[in-house]
Amino acid sequence: MTNRRSTLYRVTFTGWLILTVAYALVFTVTSRSTGADSLITALINTLPLIPLTIAIAAVQAPLSRTHLAVQVPAQILLASLFAVIWYTMVIVLLGLRTGNLSVEFIVRPFRSQALAWQIMQGLTLYGLAAALGWTRLAFAQSKEETSQTASSTRKRLLVRSDEDLTPIDVDDIIAISRNGDFSEILVDHATHRVRRSLAAIETELPPEFVRVHRAHLINLNHLDRAEPIGAGRLRLLMSGGHTIDASRAGTQALRQQAS
Repeated sequence: MTNRRSTLYRVTFTGWLILTVAYALVFTVTSRSTGADSLITALINTLPLIPLTIAIAAVQAPLSRTHLAVQVPAQILLASLFAVIWYTMVIVLLGLRTGNLSVEFIVRPFRSQALAWQIMQGLTLYGLAAALGWTRLAFAQSKEETSQTASSTRKRLLVRSDEDLTPIDVDDIIAISRNGDFSEILVDHATHRVRRSLAAIETELPPEFVRVHRAHLINLNHLDRAEPIGAGRLRLLMSGGHTIDASRAGTQALRQQAS
């Protein structure tokens, strides 16, 4: 959770910095003001966006768990509030800047054209803030799914032999080969024959297992050496003295594993 928040803060700050520079350049070109004045005006426009963006991005996660009939009006309401609150904070800060605080504090609303432009900017920036929240949420969900997939990979396979069930440690498996309607699981001193497809077993194995042939899966942790045998293929010398010939596609998959 801490990493997610720090990422949100970093992205928000980076976006704010870019937006501030852009505003300062626009004010310098359009109003012919000095660089310092343009920067102050830019900060007045962008500083309120920091807490607003963080709040809007953070609220997307709980909002995503609601029904679509709730999400749509909620997003419309939040977008409106975002634009209005930002506009209000900007004109208040401008009043603080232009007024003489010892005797007066003048807050002047924008003219109609400037107000419309400000509201449009607010709605656009709300969309970016909401998109940031949804991107953060999607990334977190992706990491969670990856973690769940990794944790759900079985450490042992349960093999049926007649009426007996034999557990096999996945780390001890050297290779698994297809033989007709059966799959043969090769360990150091034995071969277990099971009536399951190679594809079905593959889904339960960790990434160390690579399909080197339509009929063969190998455990990279038990690969001692690979020798070329021509035609773009490799002969795999496995632990225990076992050998398996990889297909061209399997050879290519192995080469992709090489660093």
